[in-house]
Amino acid sequence: MPPQPPKKRRPWLWLIPLVVVVVAAAITVPILLSGGSPSAQSGQNGPSPSPAKPLQSWQVSAQKLGAYTEGLGVRVYGGDLLMVTDSAVTAFDRATGRQDWVLTPPQGNNFCALSRNIANDRLALGFGASDDRTGVHCLSIGLVDLKAHSFAWSVPVPQFKTDWGDPSGQGLVLAGGYLYAGGLEVFVRLSLSDGTIEPLAPTAAFQAGHDDDCSVMDVGADATTVYTVSRCLGTGASYSLVLGLDPGTGNVRVSNRIQAADVKMPMDASSRTGLSDAQFVSLSPTVLALYGKGQQALARLDDSLKVSWASVVQQGAIDFGGDTGALPNGNHQFNRAFVSDGLLFGVSASEKTKENQVVALDVNSGRQRWAATVPGDSMCDPVGVDGNALLVAGSQLQTGGINNPATVLAKIDVGSGKVLSAKPQSNPVEGAASGVTLPANEVMAYLAWVVADGRVYGGFQHKVLLPGDPVVFSLG
Repeated sequence: MPPQPPKKRRPWLWLIPLVVVVVAAAITVPILLSGGSPSAQSGQNGPSPSPAKPLQSWQVSAQKLGAYTEGLGVRVYGGDLLMVTDSAVTAFDRATGRQDWVLTPPQGNNFCALSRNIANDRLALGFGASDDRTGVHCLSIGLVDLKAHSFAWSVPVPQFKTDWGDPSGQGLVLAGGYLYAGGLEVFVRLSLSDGTIEPLAPTAAFQAGHDDDCSVMDVGADATTVYTVSRCLGTGASYSLVLGLDPGTGNVRVSNRIQAADVKMPMDASSRTGLSDAQFVSLSPTVLALYGKGQQALARLDDSLKVSWASVVQQGAIDFGGDTGALPNGNHQFNRAFVSDGLLFGVSASEKTKENQVVALDVNSGRQRWAATVPGDSMCDPVGVDGNALLVAGSQLQTGGINNPATVLAKIDVGSGKVLSAKPQSNPVEGAASGVTLPANEVMAYLAWVVADGRVYGGFQHKVLLPGDPVVFSLG
């Protein structure tokens, strides 16, 4: 069995100037590589219908949501916003913020994995028991009927994920009438009707789960293909194995091994450390975020899953202590890099001014199109595209230097990078002052965002300690 990856902490990467060297295009571009496209994170197939009611600005406090330790993501379904944590799936009416329904895990268990998408009114969740030593033993998978607000079925899937508390190293995606699941030592698909575990083609099972001792790091799907990326230990250094499968049959259509040298990253031969983690930033086109020895890389893959260009993140003297840096932590909850309309959007600190910048790269060449600074912004996340505008959720320190920044929603022209607007957000909240105020100055890494109804919704992905803190809210 390959060594288990270290539990990932969330460093404050917007404070770090990152230099990206685009290998194929031979240019230097700063960008923060933190993945997951908003379309994948919202978990919907196509645009969501707008609520029939007039939209109100709203936010829900920690006191109303209840206690949780880890957030798994936010999803859009029908007229609801789903906040998924280790403790519950909670549905909020997107127009008003009213709580519609709650689904909790089986008694004595916690949720520990969330499917990348929703299909046919179904959402998949991993769950298991937990202890103080190793965190959640994520050994079961359940399919949720979102219309009925209940489990359609749940089954044990041994070795889906076990023995460490971080939600990395597992993936769930609904495609081709099946639920594909990849984890520590398993890659299977389950029947959507009853959860029966159906064998994959021998080649797929061998390559994804056993070839050179592999563990699946991420699973995703577009309209025609299921993708997996695994971390494998071979006779040399560790590498990433990427597969493209037929969703209906599970047969492997295309595969490729990506070595550290393919993305111009260093290798520690003495410890056999090459590439240690990988996550999908985009599926169509296919873009991977990879992690190696103290560095990150962004790789654009062609139809044969070979690297067409790669960008290496230089972390300089910053010691991340084994962290995977800005990579998402396995459940696709963060939006700090995503692809839309042929552009890859990310955030970086300027080399000269140290200010946060939003940057846009041509996804086909890796060349920078533009960079923009949101006025007065101290932290920011590009969260989605609405028409011709890139929506950016940021924060500004309040007057007097209070360490509680107010939330700002900015719009940037997709074509030119011109900042069109940057407006502070004001929401009514019961028993507290008006305004979406984040509870600390280093909280942007704990937020997951989705775009629907022409506005932005956010949800905190960590335990919020103060009862009045906003946990789920709308912007715009």
